[in-house]
Amino acid sequence: MAEDTIFDLSSLTKPLATTTAVMLLVRDGKLRLDDRVTRFLHNFGVYGKTHVTIRHLLSHSSGLAAYRPFYKDLQQIEKRGEKVNFLGSAAAKEYVYEAIGHEKLESPAGSKAVYSDLGFILLGALVEMAAGTTLDRFYQERIVRPLGLRATSFIDLGMVRSRRIVPVTEMIAATERCPWRKRVLIGEVHDDNAWAMGGVAGHAGLFASARDIDTLLCHLRAAWAGH
Repeated sequence: MAEDTIFDLSSLTKPLATTTAVMLLVRDGKLRLDDRVTRFLHNFGVYGKTHVTIRHLLSHSSGLAAYRPFYKDLQQIEKRGEKVNFLGSAAAKEYVYEAIGHEKLESPAGSKAVYSDLGFILLGALVEMAAGTTLDRFYQERIVRPLGLRATSFIDLGMVRSRRIVPVTEMIAATERCPWRKRVLIGEVHDDNAWAMGGVAGHAGLFASARDIDTLLCHLRAAWAGH
C-alpha cells in the first residue's frame, strides 16, 4: 500500500458524496430539506410514503427498509433474456428507483432511525433530477475539481465496458473475490446493488485516497466552523 492508494469507500459515499451534493443543491435553492420526495418522484407516495421528506432520507428516519437485494432481481431479468446487457445499465438503475417506490414503510416516517441504503439510493436520484446531470458528473464539477481532489471519483462501469475510461488498477486496493461475480474486485464497486446500477449510486460507488478524504473533511470542518 502507498500514500496515494485508492480505496472503494463503500458507504462513506453517503456522507462524503451524496449528503454533500444534496446540501450544495439546498444552498443553490434547488432542493429544500423539507421537500417531500413526491415533489420529484410522483409515484413514490404509494403505501403511506406521501409524507417522506429529504430530511427523513438524510437522517435515516424515512421508515424505508435498511436493504433489499435488488441486484438479484436484475440478474434474473437478464438471465431470462428479457433484457440483454441489463445489469449495470441506466434501465437497471431506473428499475431500482421504481422498486423502491413500491416499497412499504417498515415504520412511520420520522418515528425512528434505521440505517437505510434505500433512502440514500433515492437521494442519489433526487440529486440527478435537481441538478439535471448524473450524480458522478455533479460531484466531479462541484466538489472534486473545486477542491483539487486528484484521486476521487465514481467509476462508471458503462464507461469502463466501452473503454472510454480505464481504471489504473495498480493504484486501487482490491476489496475481495466476489462469490457471484467470480473475480477479485479492483476498480469496480464492491456493493452489489451499486454494481448492478452501473457503479454510480447514492449509497455506494465513490473511490478515493486517504489524502483526498482528509482534504475533503478539512474543508467540511472549516465550513462548519465558519458557520
